[in-house]
Amino acid sequence: MKKIPVDTVLESSRLFLKPPVLEDIPVIFEATRTPGFNEGMLWDPPADEGEMLPFFERSLAGWQDLKEFNFSAYERKSCCLTGRVGLHSNKSCGEEIAPWYIGYFTLPQYQGKGYGSEAVRRVVQFAFEVVEVEEITSSHAVWNEASGRILEKNGFQFVKHLPQGFQKRGEWVAEKQYLLTKERWQCLQEGQS
Repeated sequence: MKKIPVDTVLESSRLFLKPPVLEDIPVIFEATRTPGFNEGMLWDPPADEGEMLPFFERSLAGWQDLKEFNFSAYERKSCCLTGRVGLHSNKSCGEEIAPWYIGYFTLPQYQGKGYGSEAVRRVVQFAFEVVEVEEITSSHAVWNEASGRILEKNGFQFVKHLPQGFQKRGEWVAEKQYLLTKERWQCLQEGQS
């Protein structure tokens, strides 16, 4: 795979997406103070903004290693951060799942307005056209139906129920796993033409 510039910017009708910057940290930290915001995520709310710096550093290293491509999504009109989408290599996780997965979140004040679906759609396009992946997997906590709708709107198909999806505070959280192949994505694109 060829190097992908760290200053890559993706555009959609209402958003522009670019790699995370330090200025995102206070906005995301503030969102983590919203009750329930982190419940469906693998990570717990940070105690302070400093705890978020390692993610930022790892994100830049991931671009260099071609293993992780995180994008912060900004509303075009206001230039305000609306959320984040990440495309991550799954190679160390075994062969049962696709070698790439996508994760995302939308900040509370932008939820329910289609920004998450739009951001995921654009990063999926980047994954298939630029990174040249063959398939992408994603999962969400079973109770998080909004995340499921984002995946389904973008062509992902339900694969299986995972009773032990991930652990949160020592308890298992059940997940639904989804898959989108490049072939299916291309067929869906042709159908929209």
